[in-house]
Amino acid sequence: MTTLTVRDLDDSVVERLKTRAKQHKRSLEGEIRAVLEDVARQPTMGDWLHRADRLREAGTPYRTGMPTAADLVRESRSDLDSDDSAQSKSSKGSKNAHGT
Repeated sequence: MTTLTVRDLDDSVVERLKTRAKQHKRSLEGEIRAVLEDVARQPTMGDWLHRADRLREAGTPYRTGMPTAADLVRESRSDLDSDDSAQSKSSKGSKNAHGT
């Protein structure tokens, strides 16, 4: 196993790590180890690009008229905005119904 030393870490970062450690019932060292292990297991950009290439090869090729990624993101955001608007209206309505 390797030992790492981290210098000049901001005090606020250490405090947040201590808080996380307490929430997870771990020592500060155990929390830092868990955070590093979690980050190290995440896919790299190269992994994502390789996966995208494989999906592209296996999937349906783009055809004119198909939605782009930007179109899908816009649609998703529009749906979220609609949901937020509906929830906002229903919460306003319930406040008015209770006289507040």
